[in-house]
Parts: sequence; C-alpha cells; structure tokens
Amino acid sequence: MVLDCDMLFFYDISLWWDYIDESDIEFTTEVRNYTNKITTSDYYRKVFTNNDLPNLYTALFYFKKTPIIEQYFKLVEVIFKNWKVFYEKFLKEPPKFLSGDVVYSLAAKIFFNRNWSSDLSFIHMRSRIQDDNINDWRKELPICFSNLSNEIKVNLKVNNFNQLYPFHYIRKEFLSEEVIDIYEEAIRLL
Repeated sequence: MVLDCDMLFFYDISLWWDYIDESDIEFTTEVRNYTNKITTSDYYRKVFTNNDLPNLYTALFYFKKTPIIEQYFKLVEVIFKNWKVFYEKFLKEPPKFLSGDVVYSLAAKIFFNRNWSSDLSFIHMRSRIQDDNINDWRKELPICFSNLSNEIKVNLKVNNFNQLYPFHYIRKEFLSEEVIDIYEEAIRLL
C-alpha cells in the first residue's frame, strides 16, 4: 500500500485487503469530500478530463510485486525522468509542472488496456472539492477530535461529519503537536 504522508486513519480498513488482494494494482479512482460525498469536480483534474486519462489518485494505492507491475513501474520511471517530452507528445494543453497523478495515469493509459474503478477511497481536503465555498478548512470549519474511553480509537469530525475514510489533510500545519498528543494518548504510547 502506498500512501501520502499527510493522511490520518480513523477507522479500520482491513476489509480492503480482501478486495485488493485479487488485483496486481489498484488505485483510488474516486475521492470524497469531508461530508463523505464522492466528488465529481474536475477543478484540479482538467488534464484528466481533457485527455481521457484514467482518474487515478496516487495518494492511496496498492500494488503487488509482479513482473507485469515491475514493467509498469519502469514506464512510470521513464515518464518521470522525461515528463516534459511525454506531456507534449501525449497531452493536449499539458500541465507546466510535474504531477505524480498525471504520470501514473498516463503510464496506466499507455500500458494497461482496462477501465479503472476501485473501492479504495479517501477524504480529500482540497478546497474546491468541498461543497462549501471554503479557502482554508482548518480555519473555516469546526474540527473536533474525540477519544472514546475504553477503546483505542480516535475520531475526527469536520463540521460535525465523522471522517470514515483515510483523511488526506493536505495542509501540513494540521498535524500539530496537539493532534499527535491525541493519537499518542489514544493508542497509549506514553
């Protein structure tokens, strides 16, 4: 399992292993806003829409070490090293910056002949994905952590919505000493 480092987990995802174990590779193909609604916005992903790229998110994906996946990753590496050339050759109105999501999706489009759909998902806290018109969710939405007594569990509510999927908080300042202390206390590290 590959994860961005700015993710927190509040619920057990072990059931996912039964699903993903049947595949050599699975990407998140749909993300959710903090209300748990699957987002349909392509505000940040116009290059995917305009180029019929698979809507793959690399913030959370899974792969097995197999010969076919090793070949796929070799193509990913070539595209990363030569991204400007690949973008110009394969993409209409290519982005002017390197994007891991674009590289992995372009490689998947070239390498695999399949439609992508997955049960993997996460809460993505980018502003334009939310239904609310917000700029900085940390300042504009009420956030509440709770630790259920007798359980080794931490809950997070954003604007009174429980976060039921991995939480991709984006803004690095969110992981404060206070948040770390809540986790340490919940799992009884100290």
